[in-house]
Amino acid sequence: MNKKGLTLIELLTVIVILSILMVILFPTVKSLLGNSKSKVKSADEKSVREAAEMYVADHVTNFSTNGENYLTIQTLIDGGYLEIDVDKYDIPASNVHVIVRDASSTAPENKIFDYSVTLKNK
Repeated sequence: MNKKGLTLIELLTVIVILSILMVILFPTVKSLLGNSKSKVKSADEKSVREAAEMYVADHVTNFSTNGENYLTIQTLIDGGYLEIDVDKYDIPASNVHVIVRDASSTAPENKIFDYSVTLKNK
């Protein structure tokens, strides 16, 4: 007998095996993708914080030592301190703020700032 195709049983066996593999692998792949997005977000937050530190170092006289100062990511991008794809986050670059708090309570002449950056994925 000369066979030129698959029997129904062979086809169903292949479909069942592929289905089992998908059920096993799907949660793992989804978890890996979620972890990679989280790592990218953390890296972007670190980049924004470092860019804010450079900006503040260059413009330290513009920052108050009384309370909080705000920088937008758009300011950092326009000033050439940051290159980041802000479209992947759920708010526009002009609305993403870096909070710069004064942390030099003991020696105000030595301006020390604390930086807070939070980005939210789409």
